[in-house]
Amino acid sequence: MNNNEYPRVLIISDATWADENNIGNTFSNLFEGWPKDKIAMVYARPDLPNTVVCDNFFQISENRLIKRFLNFNIKTGKKINNSELNNLEAKQTFRNEENSGKKIYSFFLKYRWNVFLIAREFLWKIGNWKTKELDDFIEEFSPEIVLSLACPGIYMNRLQQYIIVRSKAKPILYFVDDVYSLKQFSLAPLFWLNKLMQRRSINKTIELSSSVYTIVPKQKYEYDNSFNKNTKLLTKGGNFETNPNREIDMAKPFKLVYTGNIYAGRWDTLESIGRALDEINQPELKGVLYVYTKNELTTRMKKSLSEIKSIKFMGGIPASKISEVQRDSDILIHVESLRLKEKLMTRLSFSTKLVDYFAQRKCILAVGWSEAASIEYLRKNDIAVVVDDVNKINIRLKELLDQPETIQRYGLKSWTFGKENHDIHTIKELLRQDMVDLMHPNDCNR
Repeated sequence: MNNNEYPRVLIISDATWADENNIGNTFSNLFEGWPKDKIAMVYARPDLPNTVVCDNFFQISENRLIKRFLNFNIKTGKKINNSELNNLEAKQTFRNEENSGKKIYSFFLKYRWNVFLIAREFLWKIGNWKTKELDDFIEEFSPEIVLSLACPGIYMNRLQQYIIVRSKAKPILYFVDDVYSLKQFSLAPLFWLNKLMQRRSINKTIELSSSVYTIVPKQKYEYDNSFNKNTKLLTKGGNFETNPNREIDMAKPFKLVYTGNIYAGRWDTLESIGRALDEINQPELKGVLYVYTKNELTTRMKKSLSEIKSIKFMGGIPASKISEVQRDSDILIHVESLRLKEKLMTRLSFSTKLVDYFAQRKCILAVGWSEAASIEYLRKNDIAVVVDDVNKINIRLKELLDQPETIQRYGLKSWTFGKENHDIHTIKELLRQDMVDLMHPNDCNR
């Protein structure tokens, strides 16, 4: 395809574009093959990017926002080019800032105290991030499309609104989580004050946007009504060109594999699966659950691991190895929280690793709240063995391990569904054409 048929796209995200995090992995999936001179990102984390899909970045660091109060010569925003990171001195400077910033961010992520979230907003309110460096970056790249990742933070919405207005590009807003609805749980008045202020800020970004994307049908239905807009579905795609032959080896215990985040209540669900396996494995070993995650274990998690014999904690692995691990499994595990607060928090989320699961032609065992968008999606399309009651995990899991033909059947079902609905070539072309149509609305029927 001709280079001129690709718009110049500037992505705005809180998270760094790194293939090992969910959103970075999704961006790489959607924009692989896009001309590198036509894609760039502005982001607000101290982490360094880690992708071969995009080279051109602008980083605004909260560390530098704080330090600037003591030294006005510090630049809060810096341009990063992947090729420049080959310079060891420059790379080490960024690494030092990254390590310092990660400590602060990890603290916020672990506790998420509302007072600290408000303090962050105050920092961005008074901090100097509207700089000449940012303006120069926008002007030099001269985007035709601005794709903003919807974020609850008021500071991120201000950043997105500023760039949209400054660039005069066609704006697209992409929701991958429920950052808008009031179906949440908290007894803290500050939480609700912050939430109402966030919604007001998100509404301003929506008003500026020419198009809005959502990630899963349940989210689309609710947001269409909330925003009075016809949003478009956009999710990660997979490669379904070859139908892999997946034979079940009956001469070994079944290998159950989970890859991904274990926070937000997901560990509790994994623990329930592990305890069910311990019961099923008496007196004969029928299955073992292998958990791959880069998340740190809490004291309680370590204690449960010492008690459960059927879970093997494997730690983190490089993103390039995840597909191999999934391919070596018999059953792939998807879990959502069964605790009230986390259930509501992840209600409209869609785990992009499910598309990876589809492409592997593996049976999926999904355990979670029946109203979670991902669980609803799997059940509605009958592409996974779904359990929405923790008390039924033992029964359903035992049935599955005793019926290898069911494991084979659901593996084929998930692959066939993925090929029909999540083919990456189709998704990328629809996204590109959507962007072209936004730039040339009068030519949509040409």
